[in-house]
Amino acid sequence: MYTYVVRNRCTMFTKCLLIQTSSSVILPADLQTFESYACRIRHIHLFSFKEKVSNHVYSSIIRHLSNKKLCLFPALRCFAIRSFDGILEENLVILPLIASSSSLSTIEIRNVTSAIEIHLASFLYEVANSHSSPTVNPLSSLHLVGPITMSTIAQLDNFKRLTNLELSLSGTNFPFCILSSLSKLPSLAWLNLRTAKSLNLTPNSMVYSFAYLRTLSVSGNAGATLEILRSIYGEQLRRVTLGLAFYEQNTTNVIACMERYQEMAPHVLFSTIFVHMHTFFPPNTFAPLSRQLRSLHLVSRTIYIEPFCDLFDPARARLWPALETLTLQVLGYPDRPIIWPGIDQTVPLSSLSMLAASCPKLHTLELYVYYPLRQGGRENEDLENRIHSSQPTDHKLTNLKIIFSDPFVIMAQPGDIIDAVTVSRFIDHVFPNVQSVDISDRFGNVRMDWYSGIKAMMKNYRDVRKRTRAEREPIPH
Repeated sequence: MYTYVVRNRCTMFTKCLLIQTSSSVILPADLQTFESYACRIRHIHLFSFKEKVSNHVYSSIIRHLSNKKLCLFPALRCFAIRSFDGILEENLVILPLIASSSSLSTIEIRNVTSAIEIHLASFLYEVANSHSSPTVNPLSSLHLVGPITMSTIAQLDNFKRLTNLELSLSGTNFPFCILSSLSKLPSLAWLNLRTAKSLNLTPNSMVYSFAYLRTLSVSGNAGATLEILRSIYGEQLRRVTLGLAFYEQNTTNVIACMERYQEMAPHVLFSTIFVHMHTFFPPNTFAPLSRQLRSLHLVSRTIYIEPFCDLFDPARARLWPALETLTLQVLGYPDRPIIWPGIDQTVPLSSLSMLAASCPKLHTLELYVYYPLRQGGRENEDLENRIHSSQPTDHKLTNLKIIFSDPFVIMAQPGDIIDAVTVSRFIDHVFPNVQSVDISDRFGNVRMDWYSGIKAMMKNYRDVRKRTRAEREPIPH
C-alpha cells in the first residue's frame, strides 16, 4: 500500500491506494478512470509496497501511456521513499513510470541500500531524460541518503535548476570529484554533505568556487570534514553548519576546521557548530570563531570545570559576543558510559553567572550542571553569597534548560523548599527575563514537584517586577 496526497488549490485529499494483482483484463474504461485520478496527484510518499502486481497490469498502463503520449502522473511535484525495507524489489518497476512526470521538482530517497542503488541511478537518469534539456528540468530539491556511488552522482549534472541538495554518503570514500560538478550548478544555493564516521581519504588539492551557494552544512568525521572544507570556497555563503564527530585526544583536525571555516566563508552571518567528542575540549579549539559564532552545540562524555572555565570565563578573556544558542550535552554509550568527575571538578549551578557574563547575547541555553540531589548545604551557601555580592543583571536569555547531575547519589531525594527558594532566586538573579524554563535530572519524577516549584517562583518574581514597573509609570493625562 502506498499513500499519496492530492492537492487541488486550497483543498487537500488523502487517499490510500491498495495495489493488488488482477485476474481480469484491463479495459480502456479502467485506464481512463485511472488516468482521471492520476492526473490530480501532486505528492507521492512510498512507504510500503509488498503486494505483487501482475505484469499485465504494468503492460496495460505502459501501452496506454505510450499510445496517448502521456506520463503517469503529469502533475506530480514531490516523490519520496523514506525506506526500501517495505518495498518489494520487483515493484521498483514503477520508478520509470514516475520518472516521466514532467513537473517533478522534489525528490527524497533515504535508506538506500547497495542492492537498490542502481535502481536509484536509473531513476534519476530517467528523470533527467524526461525533458529535452537540463536547463528546463524543473527538479529543484534533491535528498539522497545511503551508500551512493558515482552511478548516481553522475546524474546530478543533468539538473541545472537544482537549488537544494542533500547527499548523505555511507559505506564509501568521499568522491571529491563531485565538488567540481556541484560547483558548476548555476542555481545551487543550499548544500548538505554528510560523510561516514571514518573514511580512507584521498585529499583533494583543488578548491572549487560555489558562486551562488548561501547555506552549507558539512558533517561527519573531523578529518573528512576538514578535507571537504578545504575544497570549497563560497563568496556568497551566509549560513554554515559544521557537525564534527571526533573520538581521539588529538584535536588538530577540529581546530583546523575552525580555521578553514573563516577562510572558505568570509562573509558568513550565521554559524552553527556541533562537535561530538569523548572528552571535553581544549580552550583553543574554538578560538578562531569565538567572537563571531552564533550557535554552539557540544556533546561530550563529561564536562570538567577547568576546561569549562577556559572556554567561558570572562576573566580569562573568553568572550562570546555573538553567541545566541549554547548547548552543552553529556551523553553515555553502552561501551563508554558517562564519566562523572569528582566533586571539585564538576561544573556547578553557579557557573550560570560565568555564562551570562561571557555570552551577552545568549537567548537559548541548555546544559548539565552539578547540583546535590539532596539538601544543598554548601552549594546553596555559594548561591546565596553570589546573589548578595553582585548586582542583578538584565540579561536577555529567554529559554533555559538545565539537567541537574549528581554522581554521588544513587537515588535522588525529594527537594527541600528552602533549597528551591535559593535556586529560583539565583537563576532569576542571573537571567531575569527567562520565559521558558525546563529543569530535570536523570532520576525521573522523584523531584518533579520541586522543579515545578522553582519554575513557579521564578514566574512570580517576574510578575512582581512587571507590576512594580507598571505602578511606577506616570498616569497619562
